[in-house]
Amino acid sequence: MIKTSPHQPDESDPRRAFSSTGAARQFPWMGFVIVTCIASVMCFYRLGSRAMWQDEGETAVLAQSVLIHGIPKAKIGDNVVQQDAKAFDESYTWTFHPWGQFYLAAIGLKAFGENAMGARAPFALCGVLCVAMLFLMAWRTTRCTRTAVVCALLLAISATFVTHARQCRYYALDALTCLVVVGVLLELLRRPDWKRGAAFGVALAAQFYTNFGLQAALLPGLVVVALFFQIRMTHLRAVSLGLLVAVVLCIPGGLVHGRRLWGGGATVSPLPFLTKAIAHLSYIDGWFAPLAVLLIAGAIVLLRRFRTGRVITVDVCLAIGCAFTVILAAIIMAYAAPIPHVRYLIALMPLAKLALGICAVGLYRITLEKTNRPAMAWTALFVCIAILVTSNVAAVPIQWIVELPDQQTPDFCTSRRPYLRFDAAGMLHELTHDFPCFDQARLEAVNRLARRGDMVLTNYGDLPLMFHRPDVLIRGGVGGGERPVEDGKRPDLILIQSAFGIPFQPYLDQLRESGDYVEQRVSVPNSPYGNIPEPRAHLFAAPEQRLVLWIFVKKKNADRVEATTRPA
Repeated sequence: MIKTSPHQPDESDPRRAFSSTGAARQFPWMGFVIVTCIASVMCFYRLGSRAMWQDEGETAVLAQSVLIHGIPKAKIGDNVVQQDAKAFDESYTWTFHPWGQFYLAAIGLKAFGENAMGARAPFALCGVLCVAMLFLMAWRTTRCTRTAVVCALLLAISATFVTHARQCRYYALDALTCLVVVGVLLELLRRPDWKRGAAFGVALAAQFYTNFGLQAALLPGLVVVALFFQIRMTHLRAVSLGLLVAVVLCIPGGLVHGRRLWGGGATVSPLPFLTKAIAHLSYIDGWFAPLAVLLIAGAIVLLRRFRTGRVITVDVCLAIGCAFTVILAAIIMAYAAPIPHVRYLIALMPLAKLALGICAVGLYRITLEKTNRPAMAWTALFVCIAILVTSNVAAVPIQWIVELPDQQTPDFCTSRRPYLRFDAAGMLHELTHDFPCFDQARLEAVNRLARRGDMVLTNYGDLPLMFHRPDVLIRGGVGGGERPVEDGKRPDLILIQSAFGIPFQPYLDQLRESGDYVEQRVSVPNSPYGNIPEPRAHLFAAPEQRLVLWIFVKKKNADRVEATTRPA
């Protein structure tokens, strides 16, 4: 239960801290506007400059399907969206992922055009709204402008969060719905009634239609957070109403995704649960909030409270509750994750930054109390923020915990260089520079060499091509199989990314030996996954090492090659 501190009666009492009386006069509009503008620049600046990678292409193509059919269907014309798992039913209705992201992307395509920027814009807006809502939540809970600014700023300039928010994928929407669920729950615990109970149910349903896996992982931690409050029968009635509303709203989604919800169609993980759980915790520690900092800060605060006889204030309870929720959810998510990825956890980042921001402001207050020098306290706060957003000094190196693939980015920490990672600098470079990659080279080749109705065979990156060029037939890709082209037909254009294996290698060898194709080679920077947001694999700048994109064009279409390569 949260109790009122005799030293800070207005800030620690939840009834006062959440009070709307005088909120309009006291709200720090200047800080709110500045932080929101920073988030807007980070999320929207040159949003369409990078080529879409494979998973973005999936969301964008299914969004196009929504515009055509009203629901996401995997079959659009003669093209079929397929990845590793059986992701659709007999009528090609998509069942593998919740549909929220597809409808949101469809809105962007309708409003801004069917291009990368239009597909990504709604999700970038969700990223900005996450920062704005985090500011509101922090200020409304603590009534401390400094805490609100620091928490929101840590999220707005997080290279990991911004990279995910700039994707045409569910990541930023997932973070926003997660934050809404927690915010509405706090409101319900403060003043339980049927309206807030219903709102809690709607928020849970929104989370379900964004990422039902995270919803299941989030609820246990929220139960623990609720224990900080004095639970009465009115709380139980409101929560029960919310759960009932959520169940009713989720019934249609449960019918569509029932097979996936009960484990059918999911990729079997090659890793044991403990390995995945440790990896998820190391990701939280390295890119979200240093766990050692949270543990040490929590121990210091609790020890000081017990020694001085002070009660635990609402900001400390919020930090502890958020930190516990993040850690527990990360462990639970490891159970369902086939491979541990940061993108599965990105929705937890606003909560992690809320806990981390409260700790940073706590450092400011302790420094001010001990030294009575405001300049020294502000310096300590700025240094703390700079370290947290630019390097890995406060985190435990992941290499000391678990070995995982794709640790290749120039800024990634190694066992020889465990504390040097400058993601913030890399993010600024990304926002201001172009990034040539295989996805861009593939699209340029198709635009140059393929005509309407042509068949294109590729071993990766098929889904972005389907989005940009729905007028051509795309075959192969991740789910292409050993013979991705129908008998009696031959592709007009073949694109082979040398960084990956080729599941249809024997079929490709037959085509090459036939002598019916003209061969080209394009040198591309070694960025096989393109704009993938995963911190372990994301490249902020194009690497110097280069690989080959093999291009095979039918000899009867050789004039296209000559026309596009002839000097102007």
